[in-house]
Amino acid sequence: MLGNNMVDIVLLEIIKSYLSNTAAEMAKSFDRTAYQAIITEVRDYGIGLFDKDFNMIAESVGLPPFSGTLAPGISSSVEEIGVENLVEGDVGWNSWPYTNGSQVNDATIFSPIFHGSQLIGYSAAKAHQMDIGQKDPAYCIDTTDVYQEGLKMSGVRIVKGGKLDEEIVRIIRNNTRIPDRTMGDVHAQISCVQYGVKRVKSLVEKYGVDVFNQSTSKIIEYGEKLARSKLEKLPKGTWSAEDYLDTDVVTGEPVNMKVTITINDNEFFVDYSGSDPQNSGTVNTPFAWSASAANCVFKSFTTYDEPSNQGHFKPVRVFAPEGSVFNPQPPAGVFLVWAGLHAFDLIRKALIQSMPDKLPACSGGDVFGMMFQGGFDKKTQYKEHYMHLNDHGVGLGAYKGSDGANAIVHDSIAGALNTPTEVNETQCPTLVKRWELVTDSGGAGQWRGGLAMLEEVVILNPSKIAAISLRTHSPPWGFNSGKNGKPGMARVYDKDKSLKMTISAGSHYVDADYSAICVSGGGGGWGDPLDREIKSIERDLEYEYISEKEAKEQYGIIINSNTGKIDYKLTEENRKNIRLNNPK
Repeated sequence: MLGNNMVDIVLLEIIKSYLSNTAAEMAKSFDRTAYQAIITEVRDYGIGLFDKDFNMIAESVGLPPFSGTLAPGISSSVEEIGVENLVEGDVGWNSWPYTNGSQVNDATIFSPIFHGSQLIGYSAAKAHQMDIGQKDPAYCIDTTDVYQEGLKMSGVRIVKGGKLDEEIVRIIRNNTRIPDRTMGDVHAQISCVQYGVKRVKSLVEKYGVDVFNQSTSKIIEYGEKLARSKLEKLPKGTWSAEDYLDTDVVTGEPVNMKVTITINDNEFFVDYSGSDPQNSGTVNTPFAWSASAANCVFKSFTTYDEPSNQGHFKPVRVFAPEGSVFNPQPPAGVFLVWAGLHAFDLIRKALIQSMPDKLPACSGGDVFGMMFQGGFDKKTQYKEHYMHLNDHGVGLGAYKGSDGANAIVHDSIAGALNTPTEVNETQCPTLVKRWELVTDSGGAGQWRGGLAMLEEVVILNPSKIAAISLRTHSPPWGFNSGKNGKPGMARVYDKDKSLKMTISAGSHYVDADYSAICVSGGGGGWGDPLDREIKSIERDLEYEYISEKEAKEQYGIIINSNTGKIDYKLTEENRKNIRLNNPK
């Protein structure tokens, strides 16, 4: 260590690893102490450490868009509180969606990190609270403005100087149907960020504040240098794509989404101009989330093998017109943030035109889930309402050289997990009868789209059931002659197995012993199905990934009626004839 340069490469790597491990430990702490499955099983959270200027220096596994929205959530609250008013032991809260970057339920809790009297950074966690005063328990699908969507607070401290503010606690408890579980998760979230504070302070005590500040600056500098080196190798130009959601949920009108990507030597520019204006439904997405989606996609094919820090996103610039579906203004409803979830596939749809070998076809078509809400359930330990959300796995889009993965939570919320059946049945009065992959749901292609999943649930108590599927008319797109994946759907049947309703996006009360079947979307295929290796098709048939009908119609397969096996010779002849009769 010479002169003003107090950090060599070895020490820098030690500190970088320490910070990354601290973020991971924060997540483990949260997992172990939270009450509800949305956190302990699904991992519907984002956790990060930041320098004093709100630059991310480390993050945990969780929802990538959450991590990308933490900084604006912290900075806007600090501006309201006044940085000069922060003291050791403070814990702030932000659930104002337009600055916090997501739905009201996704509260950001953060704590400043001090060394003596010097502010050196922040520890933060954003997590989905199941009930925080929104008009419907668990999930609001049809709100018409933000004031129906729950308790909104920003620029407040739930802990002041190490002392819990009981007045704020009472406000939270009085605005939830499940006060014990909600406050249990809030306390777990507070503990999570305080653990981060403790670990960073320990690091600074060992190496000194100057070393810490230099190290975090170098971490970000290196991240930017690496990102720009990857940017240099990307194709240069401008590409656009459009897509749409079936409905804004409230009016029934479709929601058009557009993006234009420009890549030059200096920046990766994402422009959402041309997308629909904000609407009266809940699919509008705060700008911080729209920007985070762009950051996530950029990182997915540049610095994907590096732990995230703010430097990785320095080349990215994002624009969305004020008052648009990607940058709504109050009082627009934002509970579903569905446009932002689909921004991932929208951006890739533009980019795949220039980088077909690097990017996949569309994944799953939708971020699919099913929710159950009701009154007191005697078999649970809780003396409160039950409410349960389970994100379903979807088929991911195929890549050049690889089939799409089966039944993985949509990549816009990568890091989240499905809830185990045993947890579903323990915490909610339901009986899971089927949980299986869906034959023929992945788009056909030289590389096949991933398979969707099906869940059949019997509802044991009168309940409110909700499901969201806003891509039933706009299926997951395939690429380079690859076929579209099958879109998702949800259906409810009565006690006599008669179809009562098909749910696209909505909530409905059902009686006990009704059943619901939820099918997610399959991934889009990549490349001409006639170019798929016959051995791969044999495997698909053996595993029941595809049916014989699909094999014949999409892949040109001829099956020997005597052996039940694929006839290689006749198949090749059939494929040749199909190509001759259907030239590209």
